Amino acid sequence: MIFGNLAKNLSGKQFDTFWSNIRKCNNNKVSEAVNTINGCSGNLEIFEMWKKHFAALYNSVDDKGAKDTLLQRILQHQDTEDSDTYVINVQDVASYCSKQKKGKAIGLDGIAMEALI
Repeated sequence: MIFGNLAKNLSGKQFDTFWSNIRKCNNNKVSEAVNTINGCSGNLEIFEMWKKHFAALYNSVDDKGAKDTLLQRILQHQDTEDSDTYVINVQDVASYCSKQKKGKAIGLDGIAMEALI
């Protein structure tokens, strides 16, 4: 019966009603969140599985010396400024935070970029 109503909504170009009914159908089928993935059970094991996966993924690409280049530039800056440390001030942080995208997922620190901005 529900599929007949969905078809009727589509043929009558009642798209809002159609999608509303689709959401209702989908919500009725949801009973519980997934608790086992790839043999890992529970939030902690699933978290560790994804952590290892993405660590391997992110470390699988050579940075082509980008880290060394950055460290070299920092050392050059220190040499020209006659300083033993690289200073980051509040204005630097504010400037870079204002350039970040908003509305993105929070990281492992649990802090949204909007909170820093």
